[in-house]
Amino acid sequence: MDAFGPMREVVAEKIQLKRGERLLDIGCGWGTLVAHMAEHHGADATGVTLAARQAEFGTDRIQKKGLTDKARILTMDYRQIPKERWNKITVLEMAESIHKDFAHQLKFARIWGSGKFDGQRVQRDYVVQENDIIEIHI
Repeated sequence: MDAFGPMREVVAEKIQLKRGERLLDIGCGWGTLVAHMAEHHGADATGVTLAARQAEFGTDRIQKKGLTDKARILTMDYRQIPKERWNKITVLEMAESIHKDFAHQLKFARIWGSGKFDGQRVQRDYVVQENDIIEIHI
């Protein structure tokens, strides 16, 4: 496992990824997280990126690992993602590229949408639920 392997394991743990679940990684970059989740957690993982070169690289990595039945990288805008049912959605590499120091500078977040605790501050380990709206403070 490379130096970022432990970080990908933290992501798998935080999203409670289970074998066979469908994972969508928006802004997947080079597809590292997609390949990792398919290989190490048995997820059916799909990554989406705008960059054709990144998609080619990620697809090549997936093919070399023999994961083409469990992982794929699509070149498209996130607004073109097919309306399918996903068990888990991540935006890890996209968030890192938008703001490299984001994780270190994150002060807190507030969550709306569950109806249970609208506007409540949540910790870094909060697992986002379907229909949650996130307000981020850095």
